[in-house]
Amino acid sequence: MTRASSIGGATGIVFMVVLSLFLLLQLARPSVSGGDGAGLGRAPVADGVSHVVLFDFKSDIAGDDLHGATSHMLDLANNCLHPSTGKPYIKSIRGGKNNSPEGLSADRTHAFIVEFESLQDRDYYIETDPAHKEFIQHVTPLLDTGAIVVDFQDNDF
Repeated sequence: MTRASSIGGATGIVFMVVLSLFLLLQLARPSVSGGDGAGLGRAPVADGVSHVVLFDFKSDIAGDDLHGATSHMLDLANNCLHPSTGKPYIKSIRGGKNNSPEGLSADRTHAFIVEFESLQDRDYYIETDPAHKEFIQHVTPLLDTGAIVVDFQDNDF
């Protein structure tokens, strides 16, 4: 019996995928000493927010549709404008096609990480931003079962 199956089928697989992404993100960051981690080498909780999005594009999606959807996602960095400044407010977006050999992806085909300066920016993005809302309308019909989203702040455990 695998660890994922002992957690509970699909829910266990999703948990393992999210946990794997979280650990990979943590390993990719440089080690920090000091901070408020009481000697544990942790920096203080950052103000910024990482918004991790996992998509499961349909297996029969046309190449042009897939390219259009992924480009549209990346273009949100320039198309999402702050309501008071009128300027882009997303720090960065990066992503790509799943290439994990672990078999724990819960059929998610692509992953993206959207970085925000603050919880307020993230909240505006998910609740109000018209460019993001339009993207959701565009991408939803191209997905098999939907998206998985996990947000976190560095060192907030």
